[in-house]
Amino acid sequence: MEIGHFKWLSEHKADLNIASSGMIPVSKDDIEKLGKPVDIMGVLTSIYNVPIKSVALTHGTQEGNFAALSAIKSMVDQVVTVIPEYEPIRVLPSFLGLKGIEVKVSDGLGELINYVKPKTVLFFSNPNNPLGVYLSKGEIRDLADEARRKGSYLVIDSIFLEFITGDLRDLPIENTAYTFSTSKFYTVDSFKIGWIIGDDKIIQRAVNVINLVSPLVMGLEAAYASIILQNREWFRRRNLSIILPN
Repeated sequence: MEIGHFKWLSEHKADLNIASSGMIPVSKDDIEKLGKPVDIMGVLTSIYNVPIKSVALTHGTQEGNFAALSAIKSMVDQVVTVIPEYEPIRVLPSFLGLKGIEVKVSDGLGELINYVKPKTVLFFSNPNNPLGVYLSKGEIRDLADEARRKGSYLVIDSIFLEFITGDLRDLPIENTAYTFSTSKFYTVDSFKIGWIIGDDKIIQRAVNVINLVSPLVMGLEAAYASIILQNREWFRRRNLSIILPN
């Protein structure tokens, strides 16, 4: 199978590349000045207020998306994505052999509630990449409640979510998985680590997928990430000091 995504990125060159949405990278030296490493799983369970069985480490958000969607592949008949959307999200369902349905959401991501059907997974980025429209925590809860009632699932690429809110506690997790990483909001220049937060049944199946194809996040990466996550407000202030003047 030919996977033709990112052709626009590989086939075109420019003096100024404005396609990257990451912040100016933070070096390892700068991270080390912020504090000492701790157990990353403890930090994540505290940030999201979830039990440890609802957390899985990955090598990045895209691996998290792959593992989460693979985890529920046998439980769904179709995947709903939106247009426009981050290209790997649009490509992944067909790569996994799942029926994909692309929908336009002219009035925002809240329209996705109309596509919650049995044995369906809604797979989307929140905030949307590239539009920036997003669901609030209350709107996510409404969508998750509908998914739970109808026996469907949500896989939400949340890599940009911390640009919108610093409160990540108590996201609804039943029948839902959220993917995150140190990219974008926590941009560093020499390593990457990601995590999935969600329904423990999805998480366990996702861990089995990760262990099969890409086991063991390195301890050094986890140590640096634990420092980053303990200093979320430092990153927020830094990011806003770059964004707001521009």
